Amino acid sequence: MIVDERADATQLSPAVQELEPTDEQNRMLHLTIMEVTQDTERMEFNTAIARMMEFTNHFTREQQRPKNAMRTFLVMLSPYAPHLCEELWQRLGHEETLAYETWPTWDENLLTEDSVTDRKSVV
Repeated sequence: MIVDERADATQLSPAVQELEPTDEQNRMLHLTIMEVTQDTERMEFNTAIARMMEFTNHFTREQQRPKNAMRTFLVMLSPYAPHLCEELWQRLGHEETLAYETWPTWDENLLTEDSVTDRKSVV
């Protein structure tokens, strides 16, 4: 999701770009922040990891991945995979350690979808 798996050397994926997330990406990011935070506080680590896997699956399918969303994701993943996250943090251009970053917060307003699809019930 963050590095280019096709490159010979470890380098940032061309999909990771300095841009604003779409509404859908923002919703996924804030939903993940909320769920991972709550799961971690309840010490439900398997569920937190599963939620981060959902985030990864979602963003891996995206043609463009906002760098800021990747940074936030690494902060959430870092208690679970600190060495990997430090390496990826540096690939995103940071010289300071990830260890001193503050835990992200979610925005309740970004958790709801803007539209509702009409689903017909099947009898």
